[in-house]
Amino acid sequence: MFCNQCEQTSKGKACTRLGICGKNEAVAIQQDKLVWQLRELAAVALMAQEGANGLVVRSVRRVGANTPAWGLSNVNFDPVSLRAVQEECLERTTALAARVPGAPAPTPLAALDLRETAIDRLSDDEDVRSAMQILLYGLKGVAAYADHAAELGQRDPDVAAFLYRGLRAGTELDPESHDLNGWLGLVLECGKANLRAMELLGKPASAVLGVTMPGFGTTDRTYRNALDLMEALGVTRREISIADACVQHMADIGHDPSVHDITYENTQARERTQILFDLANKEGCLLVGTGDLSELAMGWCTYNGDHMSMYGVNASVPKTLVRYLVDYVAGELGGRTEEILRDVLDTPVSPELLPPDANGKIAQKTEEKIGPYELHDFFLYHFVRFGFDREKLAMLAEKAFDGRYDRPTIDRWLTEFLRRFFISQFKRSCIPDSPKVGSVSLSPRGDWRMPSDAAMQAFLQPDERI
Repeated sequence: MFCNQCEQTSKGKACTRLGICGKNEAVAIQQDKLVWQLRELAAVALMAQEGANGLVVRSVRRVGANTPAWGLSNVNFDPVSLRAVQEECLERTTALAARVPGAPAPTPLAALDLRETAIDRLSDDEDVRSAMQILLYGLKGVAAYADHAAELGQRDPDVAAFLYRGLRAGTELDPESHDLNGWLGLVLECGKANLRAMELLGKPASAVLGVTMPGFGTTDRTYRNALDLMEALGVTRREISIADACVQHMADIGHDPSVHDITYENTQARERTQILFDLANKEGCLLVGTGDLSELAMGWCTYNGDHMSMYGVNASVPKTLVRYLVDYVAGELGGRTEEILRDVLDTPVSPELLPPDANGKIAQKTEEKIGPYELHDFFLYHFVRFGFDREKLAMLAEKAFDGRYDRPTIDRWLTEFLRRFFISQFKRSCIPDSPKVGSVSLSPRGDWRMPSDAAMQAFLQPDERI
């Protein structure tokens, strides 16, 4: 058994005896084989330049027992219904291939060997395999939304075409060769297809509720960017000031608002979270978290404040990748939205929990306090992924950032990274569910298990130990 269909797999790699979810080896193999069958169907369908009667879309919902959230991946454990869809898929692919000159016959069920066809073995490059997995799970989500839309009589041939193209990617019948950037491009296209599928469901951008909550540290620049971005994207906009509520709360607990300490800062973060949770309940919405992997690694979030949400979409996306993605989306969208996003990228990273300076500019700058995120993301990857010790982390960083950071600077921020990483485990032990993106994740349910009182002394230099 080798099941890696969710983020909760044993040791963060795969379940090899019994699924943590309860599935057995036979069901896991059926699910993996069906994915490969759909890839074969999509490849032949594109050769025929026709839609294969919607089987790719419909099968996701059917196999997922009408539960689109997980689609094929981890919902239906009934071997009988899985077998029925496998047989239907084989029948339709066979019939279609017979009408397409040069199309190969589909692989018989009994002959499918996952050791040769499993997606996690299609590339020796770990980053490429990660991007392929992200694409696959994204396709399942798109298919689920598209199926529900089809039930309502709404279809978009472009969405269906992308489903086929995405499933075909990486197979022998794929005319394109994909390096890492190519796979990431497909992942981003998948996000656009997903938005279109949601639109087909009658869920326009206005169905997204965006909330800006200005407080004591909010600057005019970030306030205007928040309002302008919501307007440019067409989401429903709401503004709720937290100032009065925070002043009242500090009065209730006897805290002087002129003392700008951790109580002052966290009062604001937790007030915002309370508002968002209660507003989500009131509106029947899902509160999407904004925290990312870098913030979780460094503990740069308020416990039970911005640390909490109903689903943490960015929990395994490092800050450097967030910046890359925002830059990419800005270029894709263009116009006024691009202008706003470019200014967001040029704005210093800050929680804005302390008052602005005398010029109304951001006074609390995260990277001045805890160090450059590009360094911390580098440390995080090599520390978690490979278990390198302090000396090797510093040596690799010195080579990777030659000419940008000298050794004393690297040592300074490496100490800060290790210190904050160890003392912040208590926050990571109770984070919301989130998708796994890439090969590094700090999910306590599969990838990273660590006691909150783990000692950091072995990773510090002798003169730094306390």
